[in-house]
Formats: sequence, structure tokens, C-alpha cells
Amino acid sequence: LARLDIREGRAAEALATLESVLGVAERSGSVREQADVLNAMGAAHLRLGQPTKALAAYRGAFDLAHGVAQRSLELAALEGMA
Repeated sequence: LARLDIREGRAAEALATLESVLGVAERSGSVREQADVLNAMGAAHLRLGQPTKALAAYRGAFDLAHGVAQRSLELAALEGMA
């Protein structure tokens, strides 16, 4: 739903949801889920005109994805940073 919120212009609402989901992913230890959420957070920050925060989210996503060899998530992070 957060990704839909971002596409529909509700990036601030999406970020609130994503921050909550990120906490759950961190507590569960799901690195793949954390990287996926961080990529979505990067997109939300870009939509809100916050490139520095977007870059930090995408870098975090890339680092996590790279560590567990999740190439599709690495690519998504790199595309976000481009």
C-alpha cells in the first residue's frame, strides 16, 4: 500500500507506514525486507523533494541487499541513486 500511496501523491503517509514496517523488518532480522522498505523510503523522500534523505535510504538498501546477494534490490537501489 505504501508504494501505491507514493504513486498517488501521498508520500508523507507512505513514509509513516514504511517507518513502521522497517521496524518490524529490523526486529525480525529480515535483511531482504529491510532493503526493500528502504528502497521504497528512498522513492518517498524523492517524491517529497528530500534528495539527501532519499540517497541515504537508497545507500542503506544497497548495502543490505549487497550483503545478502539480492541483485534485484541492489539494482533498484542503484536506479534510485541515479
